[in-house]
Amino acid sequence: ASSLKLPALSQRGAWLRLNAASVLGGATPRDHFGLDLEGAFEAAGLLEAAGIPVTGLHVHAGSNSFSRVGLALAERMCAVVDEFTRKTPHRLACVNLGGGLPADWRRVELPIAAYRAAIAPLRERVTVLHEAGRAIFADAGAFVTRTIADKRIDGRRYLVCDGGLAQAFLLAQTEAVIKHPQSPRVLSVRAAGEVEADPAQLVGSSCNRADTIGELPAGVAATVGDTLVFDGCGAYATY
Repeated sequence: ASSLKLPALSQRGAWLRLNAASVLGGATPRDHFGLDLEGAFEAAGLLEAAGIPVTGLHVHAGSNSFSRVGLALAERMCAVVDEFTRKTPHRLACVNLGGGLPADWRRVELPIAAYRAAIAPLRERVTVLHEAGRAIFADAGAFVTRTIADKRIDGRRYLVCDGGLAQAFLLAQTEAVIKHPQSPRVLSVRAAGEVEADPAQLVGSSCNRADTIGELPAGVAATVGDTLVFDGCGAYATY
């Protein structure tokens, strides 16, 4: 910890998770995580009575939220730290601003310079931490599954795989409002001319209707027994 200049990580104490929508005044979709400020003040009082110091605050606006609310969250948390310090006896040492960087952050335009400027006042008060999440770990692995059934329902084609939501949560995109299913590479067991090339949804073998892990566009041939390789699956995977 000392070599990383993060002495607060070695201090004993509690961290409180704040609700991002509450902190931002509803500027991001609401969820049930964390506390609003009044709840945080109350929790800090209970912890103080028990002899437990509050040394950090944590807030996270959700996956892929950086470009949408990253700047606003950094600016607002500076005022939150001041208010928390003013209304409680605790001296904060760290604030974790979550992450929210997309997996392809290296290939998209993000307000990194503006964000660096936005957290400067906060860094004068506390150590600022970030969560790498999928921004680092997505590229760290691939997901490989095999097709075990080919079926049609009302003319729509489905390829059922032996791996799915339970093994590669990220592919199911359960957090995405508008889904953009990935198309894997296909390692086929047959010659291309012998394999059907109609478009298909790729699904896992569970009974969860969210267990859709990708799709094959028209012209990409695949059949039962083929191996499908999804890249960028190191995050939110069980292997």
